[in-house]
Amino acid sequence: MGFNLELWKDGETTGIAIVDEDHVKIIQLYSDMVEAIDQGLGKQALLETLERLTTSVTGHFANEEAVMEKLGSINAISHKQDHLRFVRDLEDFRMNVKNTYCEDDWPAIAKYLRYRFIQHGQDYDNRLLHQRRSSGNA
Repeated sequence: MGFNLELWKDGETTGIAIVDEDHVKIIQLYSDMVEAIDQGLGKQALLETLERLTTSVTGHFANEEAVMEKLGSINAISHKQDHLRFVRDLEDFRMNVKNTYCEDDWPAIAKYLRYRFIQHGQDYDNRLLHQRRSSGNA
C-alpha cells in the first residue's frame, strides 16, 4: 500500500525548490502514516502522523499559493479550492479516526490519501511546472 520516495521521479518535480522539498517531506510523512497502519501501532500513532501530515500539507499549500501568486497562475482559484478540500479531508479523517473509524477502516484512508496526492500532483502541480517554464523561469 505504501507510497514512498521511489515514486518521486525527477520528471515529476516542479523545479521550484520549496515546493519540491515540501513534496518529499509530505511523501515521507505519508509513508510514516502507512507504516503506523501496517505495523498496527494503534490509534494514537495514526492520529499523531495524521496531525503531522496535516500541518505539513497546510504549510506546503501556503508555499505553493505564494509561488502561484508570484507566477500569476491562471488556475490559482481552482488550485486553492483543491487545497481547501484536501486540508478539510485530512481534518475529517483525523476526527473520524478519533471518534468513529475502526482499525479496519484505516487502510482505506491511506489508499484515498495516496490517490489524492497523486491526483493533486497531476491536476495542479504539473500545471505549476508548465507555468514556471512558460514564464521564463525554467
